[in-house]
Amino acid sequence: MIGHCKTCMYFQPGTADAEGKIKSGACRRHTPHATLIPGREPGSVTALGYWPKTEPGQWCGEYEESPTGKPDAGKDA
Repeated sequence: MIGHCKTCMYFQPGTADAEGKIKSGACRRHTPHATLIPGREPGSVTALGYWPKTEPGQWCGEYEESPTGKPDAGKDA
């Protein structure tokens, strides 16, 4: 059986629909990914960090079930 993001201990729920069903979240298994975006001044850049966005039904090879079987909202892994 494949474990899905919605029950992984590293999944941080994000947006939900009007019924409260989680639509997306972030994977906090590893440190944030860094990206550079152009700054306001010519030749300048701004560095941002972000966690990969994921959906509750997705899966990966590093799944670890949450002890509660539910997403650990707000947990920083």
